[in-house]
Amino acid sequence: MDPISMDIAISAGLQVGIQALKILNRWLHEEEIAKTWYGKSNYKIFTRRRYWLIFYQPWKFGGREIQRVFRIKKDAWHKVIQNCLTDCYSWHQRMKENCEGECCWLLLYQSLPNETQTNCLEKPQRSLSSIGIITSLPAARVDSWGLVVMALANGAKIEATNPPDGACNFSRLDAQYFVLTIWQNNVAGPITAHIEPKEHPSECRSLTSPEWNNLLWYGHSFGEHDHIFGWPLLSKKPPEPPNDLVSDIRNEELSRLVIDNMRVKRLRDQLREAIYDCHDEWDNLKSKVQSDIDLRDQITDIQQNLRRLKLVLVDEEQPDETPYLQEQRPEDTLHYAEEQLKLVQNKVDERHVNLVIAKPGPKSRLSWIQPIYHGRCLQGDILEVKNYNPRSKKHMALIENKSNSSWDSVQLHDDLNCKLLPSHKCIVSLTRLLTIPQKVDAFLSTRDAGIYALLA
Repeated sequence: MDPISMDIAISAGLQVGIQALKILNRWLHEEEIAKTWYGKSNYKIFTRRRYWLIFYQPWKFGGREIQRVFRIKKDAWHKVIQNCLTDCYSWHQRMKENCEGECCWLLLYQSLPNETQTNCLEKPQRSLSSIGIITSLPAARVDSWGLVVMALANGAKIEATNPPDGACNFSRLDAQYFVLTIWQNNVAGPITAHIEPKEHPSECRSLTSPEWNNLLWYGHSFGEHDHIFGWPLLSKKPPEPPNDLVSDIRNEELSRLVIDNMRVKRLRDQLREAIYDCHDEWDNLKSKVQSDIDLRDQITDIQQNLRRLKLVLVDEEQPDETPYLQEQRPEDTLHYAEEQLKLVQNKVDERHVNLVIAKPGPKSRLSWIQPIYHGRCLQGDILEVKNYNPRSKKHMALIENKSNSSWDSVQLHDDLNCKLLPSHKCIVSLTRLLTIPQKVDAFLSTRDAGIYALLA
């Protein structure tokens, strides 16, 4: 290999397209190079003997040239991932026992059935954008999101080193049977990737076929219309969350979910709005309890924690850079949100006044109204009847509580129970969805973005 060509291959830019094809064909002056690149069983599929026209007749010479490139079309990723997940357990042993070529994308190609293999091959002149060079090897230029989903489907955990300025991005996806690394040296440079089979498989849970298909097409591993995990997707401002998200009953299932950055951003936007609404509701309540100093102080503390939650989980501020956050980290936010919900629930219970459905007594007079609560008659002094109508079979009656017996207590109870309690339930649910599932960062979240990686 001549020094000039080697310098071109090592250069940071790396060639893609027609320049890459010219350089690779220049290197294929020996058949052994083709066997090293593509393997003994595949080199004749991807390369051919070079022809020259002499006296208008084609003549074969010793050198070879690329005649096929590996290309995965968008609608083929489903079959590629499906077959690779079935076959990846044997990748390491196959590489160890056979000389199958140094290009790691051959693992994907060899895992496919014959028909799919044929559909993934193109003439280089018709698919110049699908070929590149990495470390002196022919690289397949494939959709990066397909690679990411394949690794996540095999149970990969993401280890990312992505500086805020985007100067150099590096991600390692440690799956059960292989490791996928994806990196980018600078914002303007190409994204490169490599697959390394594992000698010893890891213990991890793979995604089911419906889960990774949802992730591939929609950006999250749960169903689009899932009544629990899909709750925030129902509308821009979601309704009251299901109890399974308010409590920790689904935490184990949540830990197995995967969501891409687009969905994460949507959840953050919804959490921001929920925090704003909740903060305003506490302001309204504070204006109504001027004389209750203790409650006003508690409201101030709650609002302060709401602002911290926004800074940590929505704005992604770092505690080291923002002293106001004190010791709070993203993994702490769910605990604090749950504690605030408990505090509000306790306030509701403390301020509870029995505002119940009542029915007229035998004489149909106010003094004979019998309060009914869950089908039982209650004992107590009737303080006031709301919307009383002698002809109606039911009325709203206020029954005196041991500690509170005024309509101010009823109003405070209503504010806590009907406005603030649902707001905090929404905040807890959104925080749970943002902290427990595995999140795919912005660098790897390339679904429908037309971003490709050079795989070699």
